[in-house]
Amino acid sequence: MPADRSHPLETRIHPPLVLLASIALVHVGQLLLPGLTGTPTTLMRVMMWAFLVAGAGLGAGALAQVVQARTTVHPTHPEQTTALVTTGIYRLTRNPMYLGLVCFLVAYGFHKMHPAVFVALGFFVWFITRFQIIPEERALKTKFGDAFDAYAARVRRWI
Repeated sequence: MPADRSHPLETRIHPPLVLLASIALVHVGQLLLPGLTGTPTTLMRVMMWAFLVAGAGLGAGALAQVVQARTTVHPTHPEQTTALVTTGIYRLTRNPMYLGLVCFLVAYGFHKMHPAVFVALGFFVWFITRFQIIPEERALKTKFGDAFDAYAARVRRWI
């Protein structure tokens, strides 16, 4: 049975594609306002690598837990979820994979040193929240009821 979608974009676009669109926004910003591009300092490069490692760790850790729970990792079919994962990294954030993608975008921002990254971050968080996370939460609420409500009450959506 397909997901109940109240908007045609809900759970239709894979989150890594939203990340690529966000990166494209940074490039558009650089084309439109090239004079605002800075040069990363050594500290900025260290921060870039820290966010890359954090993003990879969040994504890999979350993926491993979902696979271990033998539930779907497919973001366009949240109705296929068979288990509510609430342990490990999921004790700290309900969306560690998406948070990992945010870390990648922040790392990219440190690399590019252009203020358009703030627009890109805002777009990414808004789009993923509205068209991915909220529909996923609706599916989890339908499938797991009070267990999901209790989980959502104690663990934040992002951080």
